Amino acid sequence: MPATTVLRPRSRTLIIAATVPLALAALLADDVRVRRQLDAARKDPLTGLPDRDALIAAIGHRIGAWAAARGGLAARLGGDEFGAALLLPPTATLREIAVLHEQLEQPVDHNGHILRPAVSIGTARAVDLPDAAGASRLLRGADMAMYRVKTHEKPCGYTATRHDAYTPTVHGRRPGRPGTHLPVG
Repeated sequence: MPATTVLRPRSRTLIIAATVPLALAALLADDVRVRRQLDAARKDPLTGLPDRDALIAAIGHRIGAWAAARGGLAARLGGDEFGAALLLPPTATLREIAVLHEQLEQPVDHNGHILRPAVSIGTARAVDLPDAAGASRLLRGADMAMYRVKTHEKPCGYTATRHDAYTPTVHGRRPGRPGTHLPVG
């Protein structure tokens, strides 16, 4: 092996080692700035109390663990809404939804503040909606079912019907959601 080949890796190693501390210092400074911004964003500007970011993280972790333990997956749909896709036997659905509901409503300790989430769960099963065109129709059904539970029209564990899955949208949103009363413009 020529001497130049032996020197080249050592030279690269020294250059990398010399640049790492500078990059690390820049990341730490940026990290402090970002943490301050996140801390400010996590507090309600009027009350100074923690905002919902800690709850979203806790709920996301809980629903993700629940779904993974049953061979499924979970995702945040946006805002404070989550979805999970998994295979459950029809006889176990109500029991599993009750378990999930109990887990999600457990208090969250955030910086000494006890936060108590209120959770509404709606479900949709592909077997109940055989003509549903893909996941979007199932998701619409689950969303309508969740809304019916949230408004106390139906009990926790309510499973979407065909009518729920095919409820017409208003401006692309479930009737009753914010913005559905506004004119299209």
